[in-house]
Amino acid sequence: MKRQINIAKNVGDIRVEGHNVKLGRGGIHEIEFFTQTQQLIAGGHDKALRVKPTAHALAALADANWITPKASTELTQTYWYLRAVENRLQMLRDEQTHVMPATAEEVAIIGRLMGEPDLLQFENGYRAALERVVGYYSELFTEGETLGSGEGNLVFTGSDDDPGTLETLAAMGFADPHKAIETVRKWHYGSYPATRAAAARAHLTELLPALLATLGNAGNADEALGRFDNFLSRLPTGVQLFAAAAAIRICAPCWCNCWLRRRAWRKP
Repeated sequence: MKRQINIAKNVGDIRVEGHNVKLGRGGIHEIEFFTQTQQLIAGGHDKALRVKPTAHALAALADANWITPKASTELTQTYWYLRAVENRLQMLRDEQTHVMPATAEEVAIIGRLMGEPDLLQFENGYRAALERVVGYYSELFTEGETLGSGEGNLVFTGSDDDPGTLETLAAMGFADPHKAIETVRKWHYGSYPATRAAAARAHLTELLPALLATLGNAGNADEALGRFDNFLSRLPTGVQLFAAAAAIRICAPCWCNCWLRRRAWRKP
């Protein structure tokens, strides 16, 4: 979800001028994602975690030993600091905005409204706040095999194509990475009987990096993906097959290779 927000809003790296205090890297949303994700994980069993204010939720997570007291304190302080910056931004022109000014002169005004007359000091403090959030956020949302490969990103959620995924697929040998993303997205959305069950999609997602790497080495990655997509479209179910493949971690590339060879022996 956060990756798709980054794509849709064109979120870049940590910066001061032009940074989105709410949706940008290290911003308010990342603190909220960090907090609410752990509430979702543990709140079903622990009613004490079912609180709405972010600051209260961070304190509850620390009390339940889900996060450290230091993390709770630092993220709470940073949360209110960024909220204060957001308020000053909206006060400046009396408009609903979350984006820092594009010039140093205007950023300096926000700094003075925050009680920091020195522009450099304000910029350093703002960057430090963002970096603090990114540190905690990255520890929780580490990129595993299901979100990437050794070659780069593999993200297929949402409606906008992830630029990093386009680059990864192109490097793998796909001539039309946009079409490849569209094809995989169909699997994630359960368009076929074999991918309709959530468990089937979960197992297939786990296999995806190795599967795409195998298709990329097939000689014609786009044709290979099309054939495999056709294969999936004709399967009545996929849970047991994908689960078995995930268990031994090599089946998917193997049956993909075997199927491609079998097709090569036949006439079109």
